[in-house]
Amino acid sequence: MDSEEKDGSLVVTLPSVVESVAVESLEAMVAGWLAHPAPVHVIDFGAVVSFGSTAYRPFVRYSRELRAAGRTLACTNVSAKILAQLKSDGMTSVFLPVAAVELFKLAAPFVDATKLVMDAQARIRVASRPAYLKEPGERLPTEIAGVISMTSTELTGSFALCFSRATFARIHESMSPGRREIPDAEIEDAAGEWSNVIFGRAKTVLNDQMGYSLEKALPSVLVGDGLVVRHPSRHLSRHPAIVLPFDSLAGPFHVEIEIDRG
Repeated sequence: MDSEEKDGSLVVTLPSVVESVAVESLEAMVAGWLAHPAPVHVIDFGAVVSFGSTAYRPFVRYSRELRAAGRTLACTNVSAKILAQLKSDGMTSVFLPVAAVELFKLAAPFVDATKLVMDAQARIRVASRPAYLKEPGERLPTEIAGVISMTSTELTGSFALCFSRATFARIHESMSPGRREIPDAEIEDAAGEWSNVIFGRAKTVLNDQMGYSLEKALPSVLVGDGLVVRHPSRHLSRHPAIVLPFDSLAGPFHVEIEIDRG
């Protein structure tokens, strides 16, 4: 198996047949890949025609340890046959097949910014869970969302900070003890401010450290039961949104990012 650094990521190219007979040598390779500091590791399945399920274990470790270190493991060029196998075996949380690995590169600044802003402004600690691609038709519990369009010469897309009303209310309670009713105007102000500051922090990293030129933008806040965030991409079906889930003592919430490079 070959590995090389490409565009700031470590790309691991798998052979045509991956079987358990090579597990010991594969474990050693995984140890070497984990030592590489790239924030995103990509497994290229382009040549794979057979993947033995008994060979999953080293890759489970690879994925788990990368995520524990705040890094991302993604997969590309996965055939329909292999993808169906991974889904059937419940392995898509380990092997995250992506059509646009760009999404996962963009995730880390938004994860870090969300943690910092919710701690500093909402006074609540949050923990991130592994990112994943949003399934077509998937409906996530969303009743309050701050949405910001992302525009630059390199890409367009959108960012959305999404809450259930129950989670939002508990966060608000931690900021203003004793208050039970939250006027819609106050909800919109808080959700808009958090979205704006998170996007601003992430934008600074993306522009200054990753070479993008994202422009300033103002949030739009949506409030209502059963909201579905619709990202204004011209090619949404080609580039699904990535979901960044978070847990907190107030309850779960999530961020969605959609990118179009076309």
